[in-house]
Amino acid sequence: FLANIEELARTVSLVDLVWNMAAGINLTWQDKDHFFALTKSVDKTRILGAIFLVSHAAFEDFLRKLYSEVVQRVSDLKQSRDALLAKHPEILRNNYSVSGKALATVHEPIEYMNLNLDDIALNLSTSVPSTQFPVILNSSAFAFLAPRPELDGVIRAYEKISLKLTKEKLVDSADIREACKTKAPRETVNAIEAQLAEWVKLRNRLAHSQGEVRDVDIALVTKQHQLLQAFASRLDSLVSS
Repeated sequence: FLANIEELARTVSLVDLVWNMAAGINLTWQDKDHFFALTKSVDKTRILGAIFLVSHAAFEDFLRKLYSEVVQRVSDLKQSRDALLAKHPEILRNNYSVSGKALATVHEPIEYMNLNLDDIALNLSTSVPSTQFPVILNSSAFAFLAPRPELDGVIRAYEKISLKLTKEKLVDSADIREACKTKAPRETVNAIEAQLAEWVKLRNRLAHSQGEVRDVDIALVTKQHQLLQAFASRLDSLVSS
């Protein structure tokens, strides 16, 4: 995710440079091989809106994958059912729930989720009380419980796998404070909650308006990249420790 965001940030800089050049010298660039012309008449907002959407989707994908990776790390400990119940009771209970949801997709597979239903069915047998084998959790299926891009959503999701987080811990990062232009913990919490909520609304508007949203500019997309990168790094460090 971080590498993708850095690449998108470079794309934003390139878009900004091209339009600044076009504004200054009436630039027209044409690629003969692809019959593509880029002129001042092209709407930069549409391109920036597309970059915003891709960035938001990449962040949601990061949240799903990180969540599944945390569950996989617990599974890799190869614990008995009793040991897992003692240490991570919520994970074992939710393993049944998400596995059932995954198996229910047999007739309508979800393309963006990597679900091997044969493995999921087989792994469930290691969770029953009579098993003599270490429990194998269906980590890919836990994507059904993955957090939404909001602080409360992240906290609730990780509680379901027996990992306690707080808003103050989630935002305790110099990079996050820099992105939000804040200092105090509560001020930072309020700022990031408001910003994430605003971006979710903007994402929905862009996705359903054919790009006809006029309030996407270089500053907004640059801040999006800075804040999502900082938040992703902080969350990764918390759940990986």
